Amino acid sequence: MSGPSSSSRQSDAEREEALDRMLTRLALADDSNLAQVLSKILPYSICSLSSASPSIRKMVMEILTHVNKRVKHRQEIALPVLRFGRSIVMPMIFRWLEILE
Repeated sequence: MSGPSSSSRQSDAEREEALDRMLTRLALADDSNLAQVLSKILPYSICSLSSASPSIRKMVMEILTHVNKRVKHRQEIALPVLRFGRSIVMPMIFRWLEILE
C-alpha cells in the first residue's frame, strides 16, 4: 500500500482502486489480525478524506463505517493512534503554527 506522502501523486482512479482493495482486505480480515490491518488502512484512508472527489470520500466513509462496526464493542483491538499523530495531526499543527506567525 502506498503511504500518505505518495497519495498526492495518485490519480483519483488509482486512489479509489486502492481504497476498494483496502475495504475488501478489511472485510476479509479476521479479528486476530484486525489491528495489524487497521494500522495500514486507516492512515491512508483518513488522508484520502482531503480529496476533492466525492467518490473517494464516499469510499473512505464506507471503510470508516466498517471499522466502527467491527471495533465498537471490541476494546482489545488497538487503533493506530501514534501513526495518526505522525501522519495527520502533526502536519495540521505545523500548518496552524505557520498561520499564527
